[in-house]
Amino acid sequence: MIYSFSHIADVHIGHYQSKVEEGGLNGRLIDFIKTFNEAVDFTIEKAVDLCIIAGDVFRTKTPSPFEIDAFTLGAKKMIDNGIQVVVVVGNHDTFDSHILRSSISFLSTAGMDKFIISEKPEIIKLELKNGPIQIQTMPYQRMSLLKMKSHEEVADYMINTIDEMYKSRDKKIPIVFAGHFTIRDAKAGSEHRTVNSFSEPIVPKYAFEKKKYDYVAMGHLHKFQKVLDSPPTFYTGSINRTDFNEDEEDKGFIYVKVKEGKADCEFVKVNARKFVDLVYDLSDMEEPQTYLLSEIDKRQEEITNAVVKIQVVLSESNRAKYDAVVVSKRISELCNHIHGNSIPFVKKTSKKIESKFNESMTSMQAMSEYAKIHLKKKEELALFLKFGEEIIKSVNGRSEV
Repeated sequence: MIYSFSHIADVHIGHYQSKVEEGGLNGRLIDFIKTFNEAVDFTIEKAVDLCIIAGDVFRTKTPSPFEIDAFTLGAKKMIDNGIQVVVVVGNHDTFDSHILRSSISFLSTAGMDKFIISEKPEIIKLELKNGPIQIQTMPYQRMSLLKMKSHEEVADYMINTIDEMYKSRDKKIPIVFAGHFTIRDAKAGSEHRTVNSFSEPIVPKYAFEKKKYDYVAMGHLHKFQKVLDSPPTFYTGSINRTDFNEDEEDKGFIYVKVKEGKADCEFVKVNARKFVDLVYDLSDMEEPQTYLLSEIDKRQEEITNAVVKIQVVLSESNRAKYDAVVVSKRISELCNHIHGNSIPFVKKTSKKIESKFNESMTSMQAMSEYAKIHLKKKEELALFLKFGEEIIKSVNGRSEV
């Protein structure tokens, strides 16, 4: 059987720190809507059979009406073009409550044909133009809702559930897995940290090995990566950059074509806004502000319309020659948003004792050397030495020669 689909995850439509754009809209919200629509338009252009969204549709559990409209319009656009949409709920989509369902559950009652939301582990059977297919799902699992006492217990539950569902599948038709959780030894962010120390359920790779999934579509980790060759197991990563842990990551989604059980996978990059990290140690600079303003001008093309984080180190001796407001204003004229705190870090100056203290020195000589280093005013130095001589005289019964 031949079929194709797009794998999107971690859409995170929502408000972030940003400039307010024309019309009063949050600039970063517009960014996330644009990149989601890039994926939607590509999906329609390729006339795929299916779109799998592997969790975290919105940034928060309580999306605004505008955010809901933005996602719904994209989903409906695909459906109107004959593409089935399956959404597996993620941790940003679910409430820690047995009463409240997911933040997107209302869409299942919106009357959109070919739109399915998976809020529990299940096998969904779909009829594609070339035949039937199965989607086995594992939404994000909360320890409190399962009434379990540890993440390890939740992971065991997930492993067993995945196994049992797989055994119950229809062996005559293709099967794809879609989930939103952490797989052991996967990577998180541009710093390439492994996720093994995460405080959440972590499912080992063996839960998927030796299973005949055509493809495993994962969400939750924001770094695009291939976790397993067989079955082909991918995190598509977030559709846009959410913070500076992702500043070096390409952003996008995966286009998958399956022919007779063999998946051909293509990562499709979207036009995600740049994140630029400006890091400067100016502690030895005589004119730190002049130098940094010159650097900003040199990097103007890189900074323009980017999200910028600035980290500056000064010294106690040159801090008075740096005005963070002036520098931030210059960057703000170019960039979309300055992320975080732009106040510089001031490195404490260590007072090096350059004189050679040794056992042959008299007490007064040692005190004099110490005073030269730590006391700058002549009157303080004279008073310190006077009191020091009096103390030595009272202890020794005489002045030092």
